[in-house]
Amino acid sequence: MQQQRSELYELLTHAFEGWGSRAYFEWKYDRYPNYDPSTDDLTITNAEGRIVAARRVFRHRMQTPAGASLSVHIHGGTAVHEAYRGRGYYTRLLEESMRLSRREADVILTFNRDGKITTKHHEKNGWKWLRLPVFVSIISPSRLVSYYMTSSDTIKKATHKFSVIDRKLTDNPIVSHSMATLVSRLYADSERTRQDTSPIGAAIKPRKPSFNGDDGDSVADYDIHRIDGSVSETVVDELHSTLQKELPDSYYFERTTEKLKHCLSYPESAVFVAREADTERLLDFVIVGTLMKGALSECRVLEATWRYPAVTRQLFSAVDSYGRETGVDVIVACSRRQPGPHWAPLDTEYMMWPPETASCELPTDPDDWRITMYDIL
Repeated sequence: MQQQRSELYELLTHAFEGWGSRAYFEWKYDRYPNYDPSTDDLTITNAEGRIVAARRVFRHRMQTPAGASLSVHIHGGTAVHEAYRGRGYYTRLLEESMRLSRREADVILTFNRDGKITTKHHEKNGWKWLRLPVFVSIISPSRLVSYYMTSSDTIKKATHKFSVIDRKLTDNPIVSHSMATLVSRLYADSERTRQDTSPIGAAIKPRKPSFNGDDGDSVADYDIHRIDGSVSETVVDELHSTLQKELPDSYYFERTTEKLKHCLSYPESAVFVAREADTERLLDFVIVGTLMKGALSECRVLEATWRYPAVTRQLFSAVDSYGRETGVDVIVACSRRQPGPHWAPLDTEYMMWPPETASCELPTDPDDWRITMYDIL
């Protein structure tokens, strides 16, 4: 069993440059809630018995505004070793995973990026989709450009040295917003150019998010604290209770205590909490985790509540400062609200589903959903 896990991890890191650490693999694959190793890992082996192609099914439950609870299978992690491509392994894995999910799930979903082969395949076969409201706060534009848009070691080394300078430049909010917007557009254009633009990407105009820093109820006085490492059961209960209060108004993936604990166990995680000064009442929180993707350090906002938007934006500001202190290059969040004025929309990420598998008509407007980076696999 351990040998198979090692082979699967090696395949993922071979197929996707900078896929993630072994700790991230264990978090995502071995410790994911409701994981059934007998059915959820779909693999193909070569004559020597080594894994050369794989796909994963992640089990969820989805809640709808009408109160329905739907079983969901999210398909992801499809990888075929370079030496074994062109043999139909991708199609075989896709068909096998679809057979499993059609038997067991109400809804089948995938998270895709503009221009990728899987995105094109699904679009061609009539899958429905919505564009995810993913935002980025770019701390080191040069490192991000280097990671996503170059393959030259010389250029990467040069941008690594320049990153020290551009980190200082992005301390200025106006410069930070301009750079974030520019680099996110370059990144989106790069993905589409490298992958031969998909019809989905070509049909959509970039969003122009509005920013209102004063929306929502105000809070007179509050304090922000960061929690590193393990989180007590008392705090977990507080976080879970606060989270449940903002869920019922949309389609969302179920947030059990088990799911929340799994989210909190993300490698290099931290929790930012805002408490009312006089009462210590928990107002809002943000959970982040940092992933090394090769030489790029990416901080992901896994979960966030927006009961008091002005408070949550201050939490995001604290996350920005944390990212600078810890050497993060980019911070990524999926949110219906723009986290701050310097956060730029990425416009390249999608959630897709085959129309015949949904037991109800799923909306294609992002405002009807509550999806976070924890959901995006």
